[in-house]
Amino acid sequence: MQTYISSLEELKSYLNTRYGVENQSPTTYISSAAHLTKQNTLPFPESLLTEDETGGVVGFPLRIPYYYADLIDWKNPRDPLRLIAMPQKAEENIQPYELTDPIGDHEKEAVPGLIHRYPDRCLLLLTSHCKIHCRFCFRREVVGKVRPVNFAAIKEYLLAHPEIREVIFSGGDPGTFPAAFLDNIRRQLSGVMHIERWRFHTRVPAVDPQSITAQWLSVVEKFIGKKIIVIHTDHPNELTKEVASLVAQLLQKNILVLSQSVLLKGVNADVETLKNFFTQLVAVGIKPYYLHHLDQAHGTSHFRISIVEGKNIFTSLRGNLSSVCMPEYVLDLPGGYGKVPIMWLEQISPQQYKARTFEGKEVLYTDQGVTSF
Repeated sequence: MQTYISSLEELKSYLNTRYGVENQSPTTYISSAAHLTKQNTLPFPESLLTEDETGGVVGFPLRIPYYYADLIDWKNPRDPLRLIAMPQKAEENIQPYELTDPIGDHEKEAVPGLIHRYPDRCLLLLTSHCKIHCRFCFRREVVGKVRPVNFAAIKEYLLAHPEIREVIFSGGDPGTFPAAFLDNIRRQLSGVMHIERWRFHTRVPAVDPQSITAQWLSVVEKFIGKKIIVIHTDHPNELTKEVASLVAQLLQKNILVLSQSVLLKGVNADVETLKNFFTQLVAVGIKPYYLHHLDQAHGTSHFRISIVEGKNIFTSLRGNLSSVCMPEYVLDLPGGYGKVPIMWLEQISPQQYKARTFEGKEVLYTDQGVTSF
């Protein structure tokens, strides 16, 4: 049974089921005036969709788990989870500076499916499948498409590089791995004895937590070494009782649970939302880990704020929130240079910044965000 919405027709069917005419009254319905009849009668629920949304499924397909759709207030066109999940016509507005590979995965791909950017850890991209297609995705050019992976070469590379102490599963989303597939990976890599930590970067716990099965968790437990799950979550509305229940299970299994989030205009780019968000994360047992400045991916400029504005938000948080609740605010430099803390950037002109990488290289970064104050 399909557990997600993958087309506008499926979404309209869902909306008609959830907001059926017989269950609504004109006084509680919120929609644009253009959708109301001259008699001011109730429109069909599918007309909750805006023109920007119905015309915005271009290139990067729609995919929303039914669980996540249930969290969205479809009567509010500015609902933050809706902005995360729904295609917009603004995605067609690709800027000259936007990149198909904004963090330089290709430059650091040692063998097909393995990214070796930092000396002591590597990234395994073994799937291009995701539960949800987030509209700001920095790998949108490869998500849902066939990606070459050479697992034999991956294992050989790991065996030949004893300096690698940590393997990070990303994608796509490793939370979508069938348990049997994940167990096969575990068994094949069990002979790489120098790996001390296994990290899983996944959006699934936040967007469809009930699909993380006991079998999947059992396989994760079998990995030898420290297990870490980094949950990609972007707004307090994602932190439901189902998420809290799953996190409690992870903690009981001695799995370290961290979060990573993206700073998004219109979604979470304000002090109060982030203060509430990071506090709630800690309350359910998740340590805020990374807050990412938006990558320069195709069709994402409508989510972008400036580094100046981001710094101001982060500075305000630092003064009003316990350091226990604070993540590191980072920028992933284009070209494969890796992450740098935003607060370390040296501004050399209104839009130009100088960054020093972990290798000591100086890199220039041009900020394309617009300050809204």
